[in-house]
Amino acid sequence: MASVWKHPNSQYYVACFRDLDRRQRRITTKETDREKAQAIASEWEAIIRQKRNKAHIEQIIKTLHDESISRPEFGIGISVKAYADRWLAKKEPQVEEKTTIYYESAIRKFLKWLYARADRPITELRRVDIADYRGFLGRQRIATSTANHYLMGVRVMLWAAYREGVLYKNPAEFLEDIRELDL
Repeated sequence: MASVWKHPNSQYYVACFRDLDRRQRRITTKETDREKAQAIASEWEAIIRQKRNKAHIEQIIKTLHDESISRPEFGIGISVKAYADRWLAKKEPQVEEKTTIYYESAIRKFLKWLYARADRPITELRRVDIADYRGFLGRQRIATSTANHYLMGVRVMLWAAYREGVLYKNPAEFLEDIRELDL
């Protein structure tokens, strides 16, 4: 039976349960409410005790992630375009006019490149998507520094989504800039 435990130096509860091989698992729930943490622990134990294929486990994790984003300002499964619009609107009063123009230009270029995929949930963005966009920028007839500047605008937006909890992992993290030799 799953249980929860809280380290004296932490605000979060840890889910404790055994897997199919009877090995004990301890995973933070990132939850400060004991009842919510217990529900999460029980659900994780039920999932891990059933033999599932990778695709099914990924779908369960995606569903759990989408359900955990319950803040009304984001909603469940917010699209790349909707998040970009909200982020740009929030960013506008915080930065200079030239910076706002730069962010809008960089993000609009990215959304145009995504085309129909811009209406899909932002959680479906992967590192390969950002790398493909970087390759697209590298093939354009623009200076390398300009291409990297566009890429930086997208990175800043994705970092914001990660910090706000909309993304559980930043797909642009550790992605290198375009180098002169790449052209």
